[in-house]
Amino acid sequence: MYPKVRMIDDLRTGIQNQDERIIAKAISILENNIPDLSQSLRKEIYATSSKTYVLGITGAPGAGKSTLIEALVSSWDSQLKIGIVSIDPSNKMNGGALLGDRIRMAPLFSKPNIFIRSMSNRGIFGGVNKSIYDVIQLFSFAAYDIVIVETIGVGQNEIDIADIADTVMVVSAPESGDSIQILKAGLMEIADMYVINKIDLAGAERMEYMLRENMKVQADGNWSPKIVKIQANQRKHMDVLLQTIQEHKTYLTLHNQLYTRRKNHLKKTIREAIIDRFTSRFIDPILQEVSFENHLHSIIQGTSSFDEAIDHVLLSIEKDVKK
Repeated sequence: MYPKVRMIDDLRTGIQNQDERIIAKAISILENNIPDLSQSLRKEIYATSSKTYVLGITGAPGAGKSTLIEALVSSWDSQLKIGIVSIDPSNKMNGGALLGDRIRMAPLFSKPNIFIRSMSNRGIFGGVNKSIYDVIQLFSFAAYDIVIVETIGVGQNEIDIADIADTVMVVSAPESGDSIQILKAGLMEIADMYVINKIDLAGAERMEYMLRENMKVQADGNWSPKIVKIQANQRKHMDVLLQTIQEHKTYLTLHNQLYTRRKNHLKKTIREAIIDRFTSRFIDPILQEVSFENHLHSIIQGTSSFDEAIDHVLLSIEKDVKK
């Protein structure tokens, strides 16, 4: 056997045995898109249907997302295998995640049924790392019951969580300017439920009122986003939150929305992968050519147009495709 074949065999066996060391190694391979290995690994993990429930959690910094996740996971059956992926801002120097899961979710780290991983968003708008869909599929291949994906921040560009999660939870806290910003952002359109955390603070009722005034019924017309008020650090009303999550999961199943959502998620993921590979194979080499540099110089000098540079790239691609 070739070394690569042996490594893939070891990875497959380790993942299926839920070996956390092997799972961590496999995630790194997918996240860094290691040549040959990542493609071979994807062939393995996509050879099974996805049965893992994916809960996406997003919200303003300081809203208490990590505390909420700790309380939520502690409330679930300890027999459930749960993966937690926290997508953090990138370190501009090395592309790595700035925040550490060991620090923010330390109480969960020692639990044998929990696997926690931080991933960098690699500076990508939308709040999620491009390899996250592969990582979710890896957890499914490992027979995990639930995957929680926590994304950074809030705002118009943090809505890609809806393209990977079965259920999207938006977390806010009273008297938070960033949380109020949710009302103006794309998050209003993608949330399946809103969680108001830290209800012991002044302003919780006002936050609930503002959310109810701004809520919109989801596109399918049947599920109306729910509002749940909790105090995660005291485990207050966690039973209501668990019930709401289960209600949405049941709704998705009964109305065939789970299949529809996952199909749409996969379609967008494949589309983005095609664009990435096409760009790498055809566009990037053209952008390095002297002729394109000349177009840039001409635009700066005012003797050529933006559209002419684009037409140059498109004509070059057409020639490459016809070869």
